[in-house]
Amino acid sequence: MQSTDYIVRMIEELAAAIARIVSLRRAGNVVAAEIEVENAYQAHLGIDPDRLRALSLAELDDVIRTTLEESGEAALAITTLLTEEALLALDASALSGVTSQAIRAAERAIVAWVRLLTGTGEAAGSDEQAERVEHLISSVASHPVDRYTIAVIAAYYEHTGAFGSADDLLVDLAQSGGAEDRERLIHFYERLLRQPDDLLAHGNLPRAEVYESLAALRRMTP
Repeated sequence: MQSTDYIVRMIEELAAAIARIVSLRRAGNVVAAEIEVENAYQAHLGIDPDRLRALSLAELDDVIRTTLEESGEAALAITTLLTEEALLALDASALSGVTSQAIRAAERAIVAWVRLLTGTGEAAGSDEQAERVEHLISSVASHPVDRYTIAVIAAYYEHTGAFGSADDLLVDLAQSGGAEDRERLIHFYERLLRQPDDLLAHGNLPRAEVYESLAALRRMTP
């Protein structure tokens, strides 16, 4: 078990590194910022960035979940670093067109943020955190993304009360997927039925629609 002093020192050093990365990115010095990202992963987190990037999105999700259980500050630091890496990749490809590498980096950051926000038990995180997530989601909105990412974005929308938006994504997954996707949608509707009417209406998915959709889905599910 790492000592509290070590974790605090690591977070402080990483926060300083992230501040440098943000400053370099905003100044348009992408190459220097990318070097800082690589150094931050290795020197401050002890993480091989190539191994981190090689993880599936589900594996990364599990890494953030496990880290969150041990230290919320460490999980936030990793998530913030993943975000800066994604923003750098998106900025670098802005002129020539968004690359698949940039989209994948954004997907990693989205998965990390949603795990962080839903794992803390807080309603939606800070305004700044929500703004980051929304920006990342918008950056991949017009591009093909992994089905895991779509499910994670739906979970974020459910977490923030945007039930109609979550429903749209989960329905698309269920229509193009298999039994697991339909079961996910059924569980989503069952959770919504435990919500108060005013919250469902505010989330653009009234209770009557939830009942109707759930009944239709159960008729189609063996």
